[in-house]
Amino acid sequence: MQKATTVESQILARELGRLGGIGARWVARFLPTVDHNSAFVVNESTTVVGHRVEEFLKEFGRPLPEFPCEPEKGRYSAIVGSGHLNLNPTMVYVQVNETAGMASVSIRAVAKEGKVKQLAAQRLIERIERLLVGQRT
Repeated sequence: MQKATTVESQILARELGRLGGIGARWVARFLPTVDHNSAFVVNESTTVVGHRVEEFLKEFGRPLPEFPCEPEKGRYSAIVGSGHLNLNPTMVYVQVNETAGMASVSIRAVAKEGKVKQLAAQRLIERIERLLVGQRT
């Protein structure tokens, strides 16, 4: 499991500051940054899965200039709202590779968590997993 980096923590503090102003940005620097990871296989081509991921991130997220997407390499990333009312900015990275004619998917999400745990990173990964395996809820 990869630990959240200082750059990720700074980006998340910046994003929280966009929501709540300079005070929120300052406080967010001291909140713990947590990550969640998942890996699974989807019985679809990497092209189909990559397109679904790209559409999801375009609809619900914003690009991360610091971590650009590279669809030709199966790499996708964005800031997506998650947690309570989807207000907690969460960074997500998705890697799609081909494995025996199927798509092997690795997802990593990173979010700030306070005293009240929103499980933003975990919930965002669950949303993407449901999308990719066809269990839309």
